[in-house]
Amino acid sequence: MLRLIRTTSAGFATALLAIASSNPAVAGEQAGVITILSAPNKGGPVAVVLNGARTNKPACATDGAWTFQDANLFAMLLSAYFNAKPVSIVGTGACTAEFPNREEVNYINLP
Repeated sequence: MLRLIRTTSAGFATALLAIASSNPAVAGEQAGVITILSAPNKGGPVAVVLNGARTNKPACATDGAWTFQDANLFAMLLSAYFNAKPVSIVGTGACTAEFPNREEVNYINLP
C-alpha cells in the first residue's frame, strides 16, 4: 500500500529554513609539502604539519598540526614526505579527544 503524505508549503519552507540556517562544522583545508610527520612508538594518533596556508580552521584547532590514526593515510603521507611531493588535507571540522587542539584528518589528496 502506497501512502502519500501531504505537506504544506509553509511546513516545507520552515524545514528548508532550519536546514539552511544550521551551523555545520567548519572543515579545515591545507595544501603544501610536509614539514613534520610524527608517529608515536606504540600506536596512537599521528601528527602531520604542512608548510602551506591553512583555511577554514575550526576554533578548536589552535595547533598547526593535523592528526589521524589510519595506516593507509600514514603510508600515503610517508611516501609524499620522502619524495618531497605536495599533499592536500581536508579535515573533519572537529578535534580529537587525544589532541583537543588538533583537527582530525578527513581525507588526503596527492595531486
